[in-house]
Amino acid sequence: MRNKFPIVIIFLAFISFSMAGCQKQGLPHTTLDEDPVMVQVPNNQDNSTESSTDEQITTPFPAKDALTGPSDEGSSEEQKEGTSTELPTSPADLDYYFMSSRYGLGDYPDFDTFFAEPDALSRLKQFYSELNQTVARVEYHLQSLMYDGTYTGDPGFSASGSVNAQGDDGQFHTMLKTLMIGKAEYDSFDDYVETGRNFEADDFTIHALTDSIPVILGHAYAGLYEIGDTLPLSLHLQPLTFTVVGFLQANTTFRFDLDIPLDRYILVPLYDIAYEPADAANEYYQEHYYMQKCDGFVGIDPAANAEEMFRTVEELAEEYDLHFAVTPKKRKMSNSLSGEKTFL
Repeated sequence: MRNKFPIVIIFLAFISFSMAGCQKQGLPHTTLDEDPVMVQVPNNQDNSTESSTDEQITTPFPAKDALTGPSDEGSSEEQKEGTSTELPTSPADLDYYFMSSRYGLGDYPDFDTFFAEPDALSRLKQFYSELNQTVARVEYHLQSLMYDGTYTGDPGFSASGSVNAQGDDGQFHTMLKTLMIGKAEYDSFDDYVETGRNFEADDFTIHALTDSIPVILGHAYAGLYEIGDTLPLSLHLQPLTFTVVGFLQANTTFRFDLDIPLDRYILVPLYDIAYEPADAANEYYQEHYYMQKCDGFVGIDPAANAEEMFRTVEELAEEYDLHFAVTPKKRKMSNSLSGEKTFL
């Protein structure tokens, strides 16, 4: 079931898993302090917390060769950000609750113990599929893609503000600002892709490790990359290839408790992986990726029985011998057309 959310929410989920992925090889871990945010995109008001209308961005991202091999110097290209605007339509009037795993909490098994089970990945995939058919979900994650090698671009594109941290593997690694969005929400961006195209339904399934994953780049990338350029980056230690399919309008912004300007972000579909693990490293990637995908927001009509929905999610998890639960702290989306109301 597809929901259309013209204004949508994101939540910084799965920090523990990105930490696990980074710490496995002593890689740099991104510490993000952004709270959950709701999407808003242009309307002639500068709502960006990252820059003002008159700010000049110097070397807005690494020169193109920084994503294909080491370079001695970054791009000197400058770009002026446009005027921020707001999404002109309202969100769905649902109550939202955050659900996540219980692994590593109290007496529950830790992640390594769970992933050591031979059918852990298949159970996670089956649970994820049935979960999306059982309850309304919104999937947004700030999960950084990693640039492996000498990064020559602006540190402003780094999720941590620093670049080229050396890992135990002796290589340099830089975590890049990335927003992963779910299949139910991507059409919210239809009117805010300035050049190229928005995501399509087929972009949300990957059939082979060699498949290139489409990405939409923030406006600050414009002029540094072109439609069709490929970016070699990694996710949960798995090297992957990403292909640029579009660029966002200047100052496209996510908003919930805070503003998240997307000018320096990589927008990635939260795709399904429709192939069996190719090797142990690929299995590690898929397990952590699907654990993250199972986290997220669940929505319910305010008149419905929330406690019953909580039980439904827990009972479904139990069917697959998994430990997931919904946090009973409600976040209710507003009917505001212009973001004048704030979320609690």
